[in-house]
Amino acid sequence: MDKEEIKKISRITEVSHLNFLLGAGTSAPFILPLPEIERKMNDAEESGNSEEALEYKREFFSKVMTPCLKIKSYSSTQNSGVEQGLVTTYDNYKLFLIEITKYLLSRKSTLLSKQVSIFTTNIDIFLEKVLEDMGVYYNDGFIGHLHPSFRTSHFQTIVKKKSEYFEQQSEIPTFNLYKLHGSLTWDLKRDEKRIVYSDLSALEGMSELGNDDFNSRYADLQIVNPSRKKFETSILESTYYELLRLYATELEKENSLLVVAGFSFGDEHILDITKRAMDSNPTLTVCIFSHTQERSEDYKNKFEGVRYINNLNIIAPPDSEKIDLKWLSENFISKLNQNYG
Repeated sequence: MDKEEIKKISRITEVSHLNFLLGAGTSAPFILPLPEIERKMNDAEESGNSEEALEYKREFFSKVMTPCLKIKSYSSTQNSGVEQGLVTTYDNYKLFLIEITKYLLSRKSTLLSKQVSIFTTNIDIFLEKVLEDMGVYYNDGFIGHLHPSFRTSHFQTIVKKKSEYFEQQSEIPTFNLYKLHGSLTWDLKRDEKRIVYSDLSALEGMSELGNDDFNSRYADLQIVNPSRKKFETSILESTYYELLRLYATELEKENSLLVVAGFSFGDEHILDITKRAMDSNPTLTVCIFSHTQERSEDYKNKFEGVRYINNLNIIAPPDSEKIDLKWLSENFISKLNQNYG
């Protein structure tokens, strides 16, 4: 990004509600995107080929879900025996969250809360893990300690800290984490019809199960499957649409900024909501960071014809580079703090 582009977006950011939309690309290189898995799973299910559909479920499980057990047990103090992809991705998320926190603390506006909303279609636990390790206050929709339960009404809580000796209060930077496609930290308490917290123990040993037992355990996972038959339970479906409503609400606020990274807008619901918001809210700015130069053309095609097209910024990397979470943090977020006079 050039200096003038940063200055322009920096001025917008200073007076805007800050939102991020992250997709599968941000959890690479440890968890690689599987762009073809949805098409293959759809084709298998629609043709009635249950054996082939099961193969793709197992592939999705092994490549996206099983690695989360390693994320859960990872410690940044480990010096050996850790995959480099895990270390790199963990560090990328940490840098991203640190730079946002620094920006929230330095932002001059006193009218806006020190909150940032992160919407993600990723079901992995990288964000929760890094936020937890950093000791940063975040809200993932759960409340309670012994038996945490999920409610979308738990979002948007403002946290303030009072000084020890005086009555002075200061707002603490807070991350609202919306897992649009569900999460491996979600479990279903069927008798009470509510989502409760999962410690990922259900994943252990799943890959060794026979087909029937694997399918049964897989169906209990509270995730949106990468296929047209997305929902296994009505509770997950209603939660999904409630989270989409909250996404739409954030984009409809006056002076909102949406920063998109690692997301292709393959989910038609999310694409439609974003386009409708861009049609109706002239104060919404959308900045899409394209992984490659070539992919930027696809974004232009998807958003062609929106009413306030001048509020759309598609940032492509230099020819020899690719935009990932580290690039976004170093070349965009960190520079928002700088004075360009």
